[in-house]
Amino acid sequence: MTSEFDISVSNMPRRAARGAIAGAALGAVFLAVGLVRGATYLVSGGHIAQLSQSDGRVMAYYAGGFTIAGTLLGAAWPLFRGRDYLALALGGAVVGAAIVLGKAGTAPPKMSQWIIGIGVGAGIGWAAGWRNPSP
Repeated sequence: MTSEFDISVSNMPRRAARGAIAGAALGAVFLAVGLVRGATYLVSGGHIAQLSQSDGRVMAYYAGGFTIAGTLLGAAWPLFRGRDYLALALGGAVVGAAIVLGKAGTAPPKMSQWIIGIGVGAGIGWAAGWRNPSP
């Protein structure tokens, strides 16, 4: 007997690998967008302080968060059947948590940072996956 929650685990590693690749690519694209925006600002006469080690850590955690979120969503995608907004909210929460960890450095993050980081990430993911139901 099958239920709506039965998923095939035989292709789960393949889905997870594809999700990881897609997540890493998305994180790289978003970092590239930031670099282009920074370059445009510099060309227009603006000034940006030199990147520090903590900036590099935040960028690495950001890209890593997308990779982890992609892996998780790729592996569990069949569970979300038609509920893309839930999947993307989960992915956004993972990326938000990674950003909080990257910004924290050696100090433990405050509860408010966790709430804001995960909440904003989940909200952006939810909004990205939301589709208005047909009338």
